[in-house]
Amino acid sequence: MDTKKTEKCVFKNIREMDKIEDQLHSIHPLLEYMFENATEGMCIIDDNRRIIKVNSKLLKILDVNEDKILDKKCYEINSYIICDLKECPLERMKKGEHYITYEIKKRLMDREIFLLITATRLFAIDKELRGTVLRLKDITIFKEEEKSIKKHLNLLKHTIDSIQDIIAIIKPDLTVELLNKEGYKFFDSNQNNVIGKKWNQLIEEKLGKEGVLNCQVASCKDRFIRRRYFAKIDKYMDWYSKLIFDERGNIKFIIERLVDITTSVKHEEEINQDKELNIIQNEFLTDVSHEIRTPMNGIIGLVELLGDTPLNDIQREYIDMLRFTTDRLLSLVNDILDLSKIQAGKFEPINDKFNILKLLKDITHYFKLQADKKGLDFDYKINGNMPHSIIGDVDRLSQVLFNIIGNSIKFTEKGYISLELEVCYEDDKQIDILFSVKDTGIGIPSENIDTVFESFNQVNLKVSRKYGGTGLGLAISKKLVELMGGEIKVKSQQGKGSIFSFNLKFLKDDYKSLDKQYLNSKESSTENILFYGIRILVAEDDIVNQRIIKSILDKKKCIVSIVSNGKDTLEHWQNNDVDLILMDIEMPVMNGFEIVKEIRERELITGKYTPIIALTGATMREDREKCLKMGMDGYISKPIRIDGIYQEINSVLRKYRKIESLSIRQFLERVDGDKEVLMEIIEDIISDDYEKEYLGNIETCIEQGNLEALNKNIHKFKGSISNFDAYNAINILETMDENIKSRNLYTIKHLFKELKNEFFDIKCELKEYKRKFLNNL
Repeated sequence: MDTKKTEKCVFKNIREMDKIEDQLHSIHPLLEYMFENATEGMCIIDDNRRIIKVNSKLLKILDVNEDKILDKKCYEINSYIICDLKECPLERMKKGEHYITYEIKKRLMDREIFLLITATRLFAIDKELRGTVLRLKDITIFKEEEKSIKKHLNLLKHTIDSIQDIIAIIKPDLTVELLNKEGYKFFDSNQNNVIGKKWNQLIEEKLGKEGVLNCQVASCKDRFIRRRYFAKIDKYMDWYSKLIFDERGNIKFIIERLVDITTSVKHEEEINQDKELNIIQNEFLTDVSHEIRTPMNGIIGLVELLGDTPLNDIQREYIDMLRFTTDRLLSLVNDILDLSKIQAGKFEPINDKFNILKLLKDITHYFKLQADKKGLDFDYKINGNMPHSIIGDVDRLSQVLFNIIGNSIKFTEKGYISLELEVCYEDDKQIDILFSVKDTGIGIPSENIDTVFESFNQVNLKVSRKYGGTGLGLAISKKLVELMGGEIKVKSQQGKGSIFSFNLKFLKDDYKSLDKQYLNSKESSTENILFYGIRILVAEDDIVNQRIIKSILDKKKCIVSIVSNGKDTLEHWQNNDVDLILMDIEMPVMNGFEIVKEIRERELITGKYTPIIALTGATMREDREKCLKMGMDGYISKPIRIDGIYQEINSVLRKYRKIESLSIRQFLERVDGDKEVLMEIIEDIISDDYEKEYLGNIETCIEQGNLEALNKNIHKFKGSISNFDAYNAINILETMDENIKSRNLYTIKHLFKELKNEFFDIKCELKEYKRKFLNNL
C-alpha cells in the first residue's frame, strides 16, 4: 500500500517536472530572443569565470567574432576585457553583493570607447550562485559630451575670472557657490574662506550695514541698484542681481555683480564742473555782447541814414568804410555769441554766393589804414586763377581773416603783413583755397604753440598787458574753420614772425547760383516732376498731422486724399486710382501693418502695385527694417520734416513711376481723341511765332526788369504748356514766379536759360511725335 502511494507520488512529481520542463521549453525561445535583441551588450559568465553566452550587440560593441571570446575565461581575453580585473564582480558577489555598476575604458583598434557595465547575480534552482550576467552599454558619446561640458565650464570659469567686476553665484539660502578672482581680491580672501559662507555676512564685513541692506533688496528679485556710495571703502558701485530659476519656477541661483564705478563717477564730476564753468563763462559773454549790441544798433542805423544823404565822393568812401567797419564790429560782437553756440554744438555754417575779390579788397582797405598808422606794409596776392564769385560762409570767413590779420598787426612792430591765397585744387564744381597770413611780428615761443588756439589764452601776462585782447580770437577762428570743413595751422619763430594758414572748400558759382532756391533747382526739378499731379492717399488718424502733411504736399501740387482709419484706407485704395500711400502705423480699426498685408495680398490678384511709405513715431533702426520687411517701400519718422517727406517720396517714386517730360496721351484724351486737332496744336507750339510770343515776351520783361509784366507772361505760358503736363518747364516757371516775389532778377535770368533749354527739348519731342504720326498715315 505504501509502495503504491510512493509510486503514485513519484509519477505525480514526474508529471509536474514534465510540465515545468514544457513551460521552460516554451519560454526558452522568448528568453533567447530577449537576450539576443537587447539594446545593450550582454554576456553570461559562470562561476568559473568562463564566458558561456554573448549577444550580437556585445560583439558589435567590442568589434569581435563570437569564437574569440565564447568559452574563454574572462581574464584570458586581454584584448577584450569586459570587467574590472582589479575587483572582480563575481568575487564581490560571492561576498554578498547583489548588484554592481562600474565604468571601464577600452581601446579598440584606432578608437577609444567607454562602457558602463552592470553586473547581476545568476542563481541556480537551488539558489546557489552560478555566475553573473553582465550588461554593457556604450557611453562613449556621453563621455565626450561630458568632456565638452567640463571644457566649457572651465572656459566659463576663466571668462568669469577675467571680468574686472565682482561676480558671485549664490544659492537660495545665500551661501556662496562661486566667486571670481576679482571677488576674492575684493574680499581679501581665498576659496576656503568664502565658498559656503553666507553672502550677506561677507557683504557686511566689507561694506557695512549699507551693504547688507542692498544685499537683502537685491536678493528678492532681479534688481539694478545704480551708483551707490559705500563710505566704509569710499567707493561708488553699481549692483546687479539676477535670479536663475529651475524648471519648476523655484530659485536655483542668484547671480550678484558689483561694478566699481568710482573712477568714472569722479571723472563725470570733473566734466560737470567744467560744464558749469563753461555755462558761467558763456552767460557772461552773452550778457556783455548784448550790452554792446544795443548801442551798436544805434550807430549802424545812423550810418545807414547818413548814407542816404547827399555826399561827395570822399564822404561816400568814408561812409562805406564806416559801414564796413560797423558791420564788422557788430559781426564780431555776434561772433562772441557764436562761441557759446559752437561749444553747445548749435552752430551751422550758412552758405551763400559772394565775390571773394571784393572781400579781399575790403579787408585790405580796412587793415591798410591800421598798418599805415604803425608804419607796416600790408597787401594781398593770389597764386593761381581765382574765380570772382564762389559759394560759402562769407561772414565766418571774414571773421577768421579779421581775427588772424588783426592779431598779426597787433603783434607786429615793424616789417609787413601779407595775405596770400592759393588754389590747391579745382574741378567743375568746387575749389579748394589755402589762406595764409604772414607777419614779421614777435612770434610765438615753441612751448606755447600747442595752446595758442585755446580760449582766453595769450602767450603770457606781460604780452596781454602790453597788447591787450581777450584771447578769444584764435580760439573762435579754429572752431569756425573746422566747422566749415577746414584745418588751421601755425608756424612761428620767436622774434621773427608767424604764418597762420587754413584751407577751405567752396562751391563754384558757375556750378551753382546765388539764390538758395536756385541752388537746389536742378536737383529738385526732377523731384518736382515726380510730385506734380501724383495722387497720394494719406492714411492718418490725427487731425493735426493730416493738416501738416496735406499742406506740405499741396506745395508740390499733389492730389491729396485723406482717410482716418484702416477700413477707409482699404476702401479708398480699392475704388480709386492711387499713386502712393502714406501709411500711419497706429491706425484705428486696422493698424498699418494689417492694411499693408491686405493690400499686398490683393495686389497678387489685381497685378498692380502701389508704393507705401510708413509714418511712425518709432525711430530705431529695427523699426525701419520691420516696416520694409512687412511690405512697405519707405519710412518717415515723426515729427515730420518737410525735407524728409519730400526726400523719401522722391526716393520711393523713382523706383516705381516712369517719368516723362510730356504726356501726349493725356492731352489726346482732352481733345476727345481727335488727332487732327492735336496735330494743329503741335504745329502751333513748334512754330517760331509761338516761341516769340511766349519766350520772347518773357525775355523782354527780364531785360527791362518789368516784373509785373513778367509775372503775367509766366502764368500765360504755364497755362499753355500745362496741357501736355510738361513738368520740367512748369517747375521752372513756378520757381521764376516765386523769385519775382523776392525781386531776385539775377536768379530769374539763370532760370530763363534753363527754360529755353527745356522748351527746346519740348519742341524736339513734339516734332518726333509729328514725324511718327505722319509715317502712320
